[in-house]
Amino acid sequence: MLLSGWLRGLRTLLLLLCALALFAGAVDWSARRPRDLPQHIFRVFATAPTFVVQTLGNVLAGPFDSSLVPDPLAGAAGFRPVPNRTAYRIEGLVMRRGPSPDALRAGWRLIYGIFRIDGAPHYALLALSPDLAITHVWPITDSALGVDRQQFAQAQYPHGFILLPDASVVVAFDGDYHTTRLDVCGRRIWSSPARLHHALYAVDDGRSAWGVGEGYSLQQIDLGDGRLLRTITMDQLRAANPGLGALEMQRLDDNALGTNRRDDAQDFPPDAYHVNDVEPLPAALASAFPHFRAGDLLVSFRSLNMLAVIDPATRAVRWMTNDYTLRQHDGNWNTDGTITVLDNNMGRRFSRILRFRPAAGTHDVLLDGQSLDFYTRIRGKHQLLPGGGLLVTSSQQGRIFERGPDSRIALELLVRDPAHPGRNFVVSEARFLPSDSLPMKKVTPCQKSSSSSF
Repeated sequence: MLLSGWLRGLRTLLLLLCALALFAGAVDWSARRPRDLPQHIFRVFATAPTFVVQTLGNVLAGPFDSSLVPDPLAGAAGFRPVPNRTAYRIEGLVMRRGPSPDALRAGWRLIYGIFRIDGAPHYALLALSPDLAITHVWPITDSALGVDRQQFAQAQYPHGFILLPDASVVVAFDGDYHTTRLDVCGRRIWSSPARLHHALYAVDDGRSAWGVGEGYSLQQIDLGDGRLLRTITMDQLRAANPGLGALEMQRLDDNALGTNRRDDAQDFPPDAYHVNDVEPLPAALASAFPHFRAGDLLVSFRSLNMLAVIDPATRAVRWMTNDYTLRQHDGNWNTDGTITVLDNNMGRRFSRILRFRPAAGTHDVLLDGQSLDFYTRIRGKHQLLPGGGLLVTSSQQGRIFERGPDSRIALELLVRDPAHPGRNFVVSEARFLPSDSLPMKKVTPCQKSSSSSF
């Protein structure tokens, strides 16, 4: 009898959620496209069964189930657990040296993502020492983030971090988590009103940072207290570049037969731009890019297959390309005057790293993923290393690999989940730091709290 009442309550809750979703969808669309409200109401009702299935799936699934992906190297030989010198029990992080182990660059490697720690999945930033052992953990707990995940929903994806000179970290997530700064032991310093995601990059003076904000806007926050300093919306970007048709590629148009309508140039779908990276040009690299200025923003627009350099003061697009990538991520400025980007190459079996030379108007393929079985349908990061190496985060494979200057693999890491053999946790980002990195000198031992959630 008690079970029957519980099921009736759950059914009522699901029906209420469906009704609220239908209403919210109709209101949102009517505000943006009042002329097409009847058609959208039909679409909302048509997709209601999918919403119900997803909601039921969230009820039955664990919060990190959608964060698990197939292990592309399940059964492969040579992997061993990464040595752990911390107080935390970290399971599933494994590594193997590649055909070119001598090409491995000496330095720190940071890994941001989801790991099985003390028996359960948790967010964390891990530091691997130059001798490839875990020597520090920045725990990222729900209490530090100010969130409560005791609900029927999947956990948010960790997406973007900054390690500051005092060894504190600023972390970002996809979804509705506030951008948060944590000290070296994972205690909250501040929580920003902004909800940045995908990427975070500090400005030269270390006082502020850029990221992707609400509505895929470009947002700048103060690193001292987290307050929002500046927002550049997509409407403002279009207004500053009225002749740039590429910014309107996703605009919703129809033939308007019988009316010859001319007042609908502002109709766009919700994901018309999907900005997934915004990186300011460091002053130290500005001389390598004579056509740009320090502080110019390198922005990736996934929905437009476009990379662009934007002047944040005027919002003018100073350079762009949308001919060669497919749903790319993570555009980077490099010391040699090139811009590199992770070309996800969505749906085409293998991902790539492309290299552009804006001054010359040329590009080439720096890494063809086919020979390495490298493919991340979405997400992903990369970093050019001193001496000619390349560090790649293949997020949707739960895999990190480092290629030496000789183009052979020097190191591979997998973030496996021992509770689900053959499955890896999606990994957000790996980053290389020199052995004498200032933040790592500031890292101090932290006492593991008995009240910690992990």
